[in-house]
Amino acid sequence: MSDDTVRYFLRQYAVEAKSDCPSIPDNVHPHLFRHSRAMHLYRRGMDLTLISQWLGHANLETSLIYAHADTEQKRQALKNPWEERLPAALKFRSIR
Repeated sequence: MSDDTVRYFLRQYAVEAKSDCPSIPDNVHPHLFRHSRAMHLYRRGMDLTLISQWLGHANLETSLIYAHADTEQKRQALKNPWEERLPAALKFRSIR
């Protein structure tokens, strides 16, 4: 099976699946799986140099795209480390 055939089938399946799951991106392509797996590994704590080697990148800087923190990582980084010890009345509550 050629690369183009894989890309074609993947796009067709993505279009069909999007009706059930609207969060599927419009431009689904095979490299998306590689990128997604690398992001999952990074978020689970795998060292960026290992991810770079696993992906076969010759330069670590190529892998830095995976180091950009997502919103959840940023929220966790800003979370007060003593928040768990505070009484409920003193905890910061976000306004919605």
